[in-house]
Amino acid sequence: MTALLVYLASKAGHKYRREALAELLWPALPVESARFNLRHTLFHLRLALGGDRGAQPFLLSGRDWLSFNQDSACRIDAVAFAASVPTCVATPFPQHCDPCIEKMEYMAGLYRGEFLAEFSLPDCQEFEDWLQIQRESLRRHAIALLERLSDCHEQAGAYSRALPFALRYAELEPWSEEAHCRAMRLFALAGQGGAALAQYDACCRALKKELGGLPGERTRNLAERIRKGELHPEDDAAKGKPPLPFLPPLAEQRQVTVLYCELTPAEFESTRKALALLHAPQKRCIKIIRGFSGHIVQSHGGGLMAYFGYPQNSENAARQAAQAIQAALECVGEAEHGLEVRAGIHTGLIAAGADAEMPEIIGLTSGIAIRLRLEAKSGEVVISAVTHRLAGKNFNYKSLGEHQLSDVFPPLEVFKVKGERVKRKRASDYCLGKQFEALFSGSDRIACRIAEDIAPMAVADPRYRNAKKNTSESARNELIAAFTRIAGSLLKDDAEFYRQLVQNKPFRQFVTDMVISLEKAGKARANN
Repeated sequence: MTALLVYLASKAGHKYRREALAELLWPALPVESARFNLRHTLFHLRLALGGDRGAQPFLLSGRDWLSFNQDSACRIDAVAFAASVPTCVATPFPQHCDPCIEKMEYMAGLYRGEFLAEFSLPDCQEFEDWLQIQRESLRRHAIALLERLSDCHEQAGAYSRALPFALRYAELEPWSEEAHCRAMRLFALAGQGGAALAQYDACCRALKKELGGLPGERTRNLAERIRKGELHPEDDAAKGKPPLPFLPPLAEQRQVTVLYCELTPAEFESTRKALALLHAPQKRCIKIIRGFSGHIVQSHGGGLMAYFGYPQNSENAARQAAQAIQAALECVGEAEHGLEVRAGIHTGLIAAGADAEMPEIIGLTSGIAIRLRLEAKSGEVVISAVTHRLAGKNFNYKSLGEHQLSDVFPPLEVFKVKGERVKRKRASDYCLGKQFEALFSGSDRIACRIAEDIAPMAVADPRYRNAKKNTSESARNELIAAFTRIAGSLLKDDAEFYRQLVQNKPFRQFVTDMVISLEKAGKARANN
């Protein structure tokens, strides 16, 4: 009954088909049984709401639809909270700003925590997905609202008034360095240097607990400036900076795969030395992950978070994430000693906003990926059951049983990835993982090894011999086709990678240059 009421009320005025509601809430039942349960639940819900007494009943219905009456006397705090706020004017003035700030402060007070906290219908996956999106969308809206209120008061020099909103932001997102930096800066500008440094200590503890990482350089530099007493109101970088122009709308729903990779020194004496040790391997991991279409959005100390299937949708996101971290583990394992690497991967729905650098406000999907890495030992990758299903037969796995990874969902089965199931031939080995990254960053050694495998076969291809007769663009394309046809036969188990390979301009140029170079080398050897 609660689920039906919340679902209808969240979009008052919208007419929902009875058939769709029955399927949403009773997906495992036959159609007629689900419709019967809907009628029974609706009857008791009407009684709980006082029946149809009054000019404007809460529920409206037709033969095939149900709707929550937007003209009824009921006021829903979640709907009021999500309402839009006027855009800031170019030159702020009290007559405009004061009513707007008052409205935003009222709205911020409506957000008292997670939407329908602890409520769940584990047997109704579609409803659970909808509930997760609502939670993440409202949370994202709350963060944006708190940021804007903090900016408004800071711009006016009212640092003490800005602080509660900055601290609430840090409370909602203890893993956000931006939130902690904002609070640190405001404490310092308000003349509370000791409180600012205490906030920095809280930031360090939160990042270590939530992400297993360390504060970034910007945060450490801010703390050092505060420690030296170098931050003053007249130096406030936010002075004269207009507040956020708008609050983002509630976001669209989409599925992504989130990879969280943690790099930590086995032993280190200080934070400075640890960050110096992590810099090079982390940089290599970022390049490799991006080589597999991973979208890096966060790095705290030794922690890396990447989204696959974002911002571009991809049916192969789960497999790409698993391949990326396997390649990164191989690369770092070969090159580094005394470094521990572990990772977690989870696939789920997020509320995707317009900001490419913030796919979600660390909701359930990324949160589960972060927690999964805690189940992994050094050199291991642990994935959720959803990712395991989507990655398919490309890898070998070992079930680790069920683990409680979220306060919202029941325990989830998790798996350890034990490596790729099918060993690729030598040429394709150099086209994937760290070798793929090296190819497009200009590694001649790796490029030559690929050419040794494929180029002789391409030179023997009839289309290559035809291409040598002229230099037209069509002939050049035939040359590319000769090369990539051989690559395709070696990569027949990876059609998506082959498609990307053929369309990549640096690769096409490399093909042309390398085949011609080998032909010239062959002629030189013959002349000698």
